[in-house]
Amino acid sequence: MLEWSAAVAAGAWVVLSLVLIAAVIRAMRLMRKSEKTLFLLEQEILLLVQQLQDFTRRSDEALKKAEDAAGELAQWKDTAVQVRELAEQWNLRISKWSKRTEDAVESAHRANEHRIQETLQWLELTLAIWKDIQKRRSRYAESPEDHT
Repeated sequence: MLEWSAAVAAGAWVVLSLVLIAAVIRAMRLMRKSEKTLFLLEQEILLLVQQLQDFTRRSDEALKKAEDAAGELAQWKDTAVQVRELAEQWNLRISKWSKRTEDAVESAHRANEHRIQETLQWLELTLAIWKDIQKRRSRYAESPEDHT
């Protein structure tokens, strides 16, 4: 019976060894699969990192362009403000000149009307004197002996 015990123990040892060898082989396969998966994962991560770096670089470039455009826009705004202020100054000057011109034209118009009225008054006076002279002449012409 000792022999049978030794045979059973040896058989159990062989079975246990085979199970352990199968477990080790399975573990090695699992390790290789894990290694492949980790390698692929590392490649994916490297690709993602590269894409993220490209995206960050392009974002930085876009931000730089936007900042440059904002700076140029601020300069254009300042220029537009200066142009507007200059236009307002010219508008004010033109308004003043226009007012002065209107006042001068109005004053000249009043002066011309006054001169015309004065001329008409002198004309009326001259006409009245001329009519009076004509009247007297016609009277003298009709009766020369009355006035001598």
